[in-house]
Amino acid sequence: MQNFFFIRFNGKYVRLLFSDINYVAASKNYIKIVTDKKIWLVLISLKRIEQVLPCGLFRRIHKSFIVS
Repeated sequence: MQNFFFIRFNGKYVRLLFSDINYVAASKNYIKIVTDKKIWLVLISLKRIEQVLPCGLFRRIHKSFIVS
């Protein structure tokens, strides 16, 4: 099982480790991925990112938030 996934940010692909993610917040069609080092704003739905994140490590606690 992989412990990372890729996001597209400013025309480049960036690898994010699942362990680095603190939480994910939705804002219309964008999501904000918050890590200790940086905040990423990505054009993807929260429903789609929920399918990518492993359910054993992340939990959707609100219609707009997924936490580690």
